[in-house]
Amino acid sequence: MVICLYADNVRQYVFALLQGESEAFDKLYPHIQPELSRFFNHRCRSVMVAEDLEQETMVKIYNNITTLKSADRFWPWAYRIAHNCLIDYHRKSAKHRDIADINNVEIYNASAIASGVQEQPLYQLDQAERIDKIHDSVSQLSETHRIAIEHRCILKQAYGKVATELGCSRHGARLIVHRARVSLKDVLAKI
Repeated sequence: MVICLYADNVRQYVFALLQGESEAFDKLYPHIQPELSRFFNHRCRSVMVAEDLEQETMVKIYNNITTLKSADRFWPWAYRIAHNCLIDYHRKSAKHRDIADINNVEIYNASAIASGVQEQPLYQLDQAERIDKIHDSVSQLSETHRIAIEHRCILKQAYGKVATELGCSRHGARLIVHRARVSLKDVLAKI
């Protein structure tokens, strides 16, 4: 099923929403849901994550519709919200990956805290082993990548300071940090 992005009925419902008729969202929803579903299904590995992001986007569209300046700009605006939700999801999920262990900070997830698992010796041993593996992996990186990881991820320095340490521009530092993280991820995958 192909949906015309600027169909008159979508424009009409968006215009009604801009006029303050909140019940128009119920009529708009079936017209935009397939497009958002397609957007997320092509970008997410998990159907459940795609559905969650779709719902989050719908809520943000509903809550922020008054910031839209013109009904004709609805789709670019809606896709920007969807894109931002996707970026936020990836940022949040990246914080939970093993690379976070580089900071020598134990991962405290809610279930471990609630169950008292973190106080058990086996849990602490697993954490210590994981941190040791990461430190060993960092030491296997090239000098430039090791410096980038240490200053950005461990010391939490801004890209400007990392750039000074590496002797490059700020943009160059961002690129080196990205490449260093990819290299570290590859080294960790081999372990």
